[in-house]
Amino acid sequence: MIENRLSQISEYQNSCERKNFDFKQKKDNTIHSLKEVENFLNNIDKVLSYIKLYHLLK
Repeated sequence: MIENRLSQISEYQNSCERKNFDFKQKKDNTIHSLKEVENFLNNIDKVLSYIKLYHLLK
């Protein structure tokens, strides 16, 4: 059981060493995610204002 776990850890470490860290891709993904969050929050603000207006006119 312990040997099995050690081999799993070893395989995981080897797979992590093979992966290259692509900073440009991570940066682009982060910027894209932040823009999506900003867009979502702006849309929520608009929706809430329309709901308030609807309740006032109702």
